[in-house]
Amino acid sequence: MPVSPYRAETNDDEIDIGEYLRILSLHKWAILGFSVVVVLLTTLVVFSIKPIYESTATVLIESEEENIVSIEEVYGIPGANDEYFETQNRILQSRSLAEKVIDRLSIAKHPEYDPEQQEPAITDKLTSWLPIQGLQSEELPTEQSIRNIIVERFRENLTVAPIRNSQLINITFESNDPELTTAVSNTLADIYISSDLEGRLAITDKATGSLTDQLDELKQNLEQSEQALQAFRDKEKLVDVRGVDSLAAKELDELTEQLVEARRNRSAAETAYRQVTALKGQPIESYETIPAVLKDIGLQDAKRIKSESERKVAELQKRYGPKHPKMIAANDELDTATRAVERQILNVIEAVKKEYEVAKAKESHLSGAMSRTKRDMTDINRKTSQLIALERDVEANRDIYETFLSRYKETSAVSDIQPANARVVDPAVIPTVPAKPKKMLIIVIAFILSLLVATMLVFLLEALDNTMESAQDVENKLHLSVLGILPKLKIILNKDVKVLRYYTDNNQTPFAENIRTIRSGLLLSGIDEKQKVILVTSSIPGEGKSMVSVNLAMSLGQMGHSVLLIDCDLRRPSIRAVFDLDAKDIGLSHFMTGTHTLQEAIHKFKKEYINVMPAGEIPPNPLEMLSADRFKQGLEGLKKKFDHIVIDSAPSVAVSDALVLSQLVNQVIYVVKADATPYKLAEEGIKRLQKVNAPFVGVVLNQVGPPKKSNHYSHYYGYYGYGKS
Repeated sequence: MPVSPYRAETNDDEIDIGEYLRILSLHKWAILGFSVVVVLLTTLVVFSIKPIYESTATVLIESEEENIVSIEEVYGIPGANDEYFETQNRILQSRSLAEKVIDRLSIAKHPEYDPEQQEPAITDKLTSWLPIQGLQSEELPTEQSIRNIIVERFRENLTVAPIRNSQLINITFESNDPELTTAVSNTLADIYISSDLEGRLAITDKATGSLTDQLDELKQNLEQSEQALQAFRDKEKLVDVRGVDSLAAKELDELTEQLVEARRNRSAAETAYRQVTALKGQPIESYETIPAVLKDIGLQDAKRIKSESERKVAELQKRYGPKHPKMIAANDELDTATRAVERQILNVIEAVKKEYEVAKAKESHLSGAMSRTKRDMTDINRKTSQLIALERDVEANRDIYETFLSRYKETSAVSDIQPANARVVDPAVIPTVPAKPKKMLIIVIAFILSLLVATMLVFLLEALDNTMESAQDVENKLHLSVLGILPKLKIILNKDVKVLRYYTDNNQTPFAENIRTIRSGLLLSGIDEKQKVILVTSSIPGEGKSMVSVNLAMSLGQMGHSVLLIDCDLRRPSIRAVFDLDAKDIGLSHFMTGTHTLQEAIHKFKKEYINVMPAGEIPPNPLEMLSADRFKQGLEGLKKKFDHIVIDSAPSVAVSDALVLSQLVNQVIYVVKADATPYKLAEEGIKRLQKVNAPFVGVVLNQVGPPKKSNHYSHYYGYYGYGKS
């Protein structure tokens, strides 16, 4: 009875907090060590930096002055707006003001800015030791280049920042000298206020002279526009052109309505006329289909009389012959009625023609009248437009002249009164505490960032690790239960120890105890089955499947069971070397080719309590040999002789031998090498076996290293030291 493998319930969308804590606990000392190193380096760098002081002066920018006419009002320049304050902000940061401050305070001779008083930079010291120093240019810097460097460095240390939602601007300067920071901030504010006042006075004087010249020109323009307006009125003899315009517009509207109605009537009459014309030459009865003829009341009466005469003739024909007096009178009456209908049709046709001619003539008359009215309107509109344009020129010239005249009088009156637009509300003071660097803050931030970086690196390395190192990894990634864990054997230097039969030679080691644990799991998983055929496979060569097969078979043999170990890896057999068998010794391939019997292919080893069927000579077609009925029949015969049969198969990913053998066994053990086999590769091999419903019993995690510092999975290694004397 196959054993269904245990599938761990996982949800990729869930966050495994425990797993994250395990990773952090596993690498906590590495994370802390990295953070301590970063903090030490940061501390050394921070305490080697010279302290930087800063001082701030606050300036109020006033955009509006009470009871004083400013030059901005003369030219219509808006004052209190964002553009104005941004302009003042840029002026404070300008190079010209910076140079004035540098000259007034003699900053070029200050030790912080004077190149001759400064110590060489570290890079300059390093380059001075290099042999290429002699190849460098010997040209000395000019005074202008030195000044440019000083100005740029000065502007880098200067910060001008407007205070949001206010008219205040902070002027902040940074320097190693606290007194210099105060002097620069206050001096820049004073120079800015003085420069602005001087500029406003100069532009006011210039504006007064400019207004005097413009007033004469504006007055002359006003007089010329007034003369042009009066000349146009005299020429066109205009009295009230707007009243005439309204009357003509009203007449045009009435003619338009009448013309639309006339065109509608003409269209209807033309339709009826064309219908009559189209039937010309046809019998008179065909005109009765025309709507205009059908709607005529006289024709309807004539047709009704004709219908009564026809009905009367029809009734008399039933009683009398055609020569009877009553029949003759009735027929005469019918003829009279028929002629009356024809005459009425002809009258209607004639009326349609006359109606069409009248409608056409009326439309033509109204169209001509409307054309004349439009010409009159066009002439009136032309005169009105010219009149309005001339009046607009006069009004505009008058407004401009009066505005400039008023501003000229106001500007002349206050030309000697020019207040400053800014003042210092909070002068800078000498700082006592450095502003930079904030040593403790930098160290704390460095510590926090180093913790975050180290943690991210740890999680990144864990995410990039696609192997399995614990039972928890196997269950989470392969969704199969772990049958057992085998520790890594450190016997590389001991050539006499045979790894594949380590269980027999080292029966009291943790490795042997874990083999017995795997054996117990196998026996308990299928306790109701009499015979068990166990298949051992892996993903790729080198994972230890042959070692598991041999040692598992030996552990089963120690219990007194009859055990057969079959080497079905007909491509790279390895079991024969364990038992000192030669490649030519009789094995599975000899039985499959029919040259020997099953009994001859089995070799008994009493010391190990097992029987072994080696692979024999390597055949050219291993898969076809294992798929043959002879192998299946032979296996059925072996089940009757042995309690347990352990089959060592080829890897399941490379070839399909294990897929064929899995259909003939009761249990499948999948061997995975810890910290070596990518879980995607193992997953591929397991999926191949699951597609053919292989009876998985579990996974053996082989060559597991000793527990790391984290004890999260230490219970899996609890038997490492058990049984040691």
